[in-house]
Amino acid sequence: MPTPPSVADGRSAALAFLSVASALFLASCGAGVQAPAAVVDGFEISQASLEREAERTFQDPQVGQQIQGPGGEERRKAIVRQLLLFLIQDRVVEDYARANDLRVTRGEIDDRLQEAIEQTGGQAAFEELLEQRDFSLEEVRDNIARVLLFEKVRVALTEQAGGDTAPDQVFNEWLRQRLASGEVEVNPRFGRIDSRAGTIAPITSTEQ
Repeated sequence: MPTPPSVADGRSAALAFLSVASALFLASCGAGVQAPAAVVDGFEISQASLEREAERTFQDPQVGQQIQGPGGEERRKAIVRQLLLFLIQDRVVEDYARANDLRVTRGEIDDRLQEAIEQTGGQAAFEELLEQRDFSLEEVRDNIARVLLFEKVRVALTEQAGGDTAPDQVFNEWLRQRLASGEVEVNPRFGRIDSRAGTIAPITSTEQ
């Protein structure tokens, strides 16, 4: 299951902030004439947003290697399902945060951005990385805001659960319940909701 990136180690931390920035921006785009890739409580995640994020993800050399050769097409589809699940996660997190008045401040974003810059090797190295990945600073700031929001929601959910369960376990169970609620619909082109596992699963030939 995709999880929000966190500041961990140098260049990889900065790359984590970049890897889903376009998804977070494009998920707000209209679906146009295509059926949406998913609908979350009436909010449409367009196929265009998912396809654009997938295209950018596959430009990463390591990801690109995974979808080459035998079995590559199935791995490509699995990655697309993971990306769509992330977009769904992002929306349900936003809904929860809005309902519970959880917000991210500019100062929090500035602090996390500075951490990423320092761990990348300084301002020059960070700007070079942005140029290589074709991201703007504003996109990175937007993504950091989402990362921080994920963290705040995890904390809030864990506190509601009594604080005795690991935050990831609490969050994943909450997401599983949201997927099972019937308020999340996935376009069969991309798979089906597996409410027990809390994932988007492929549709097999026997299910069609």
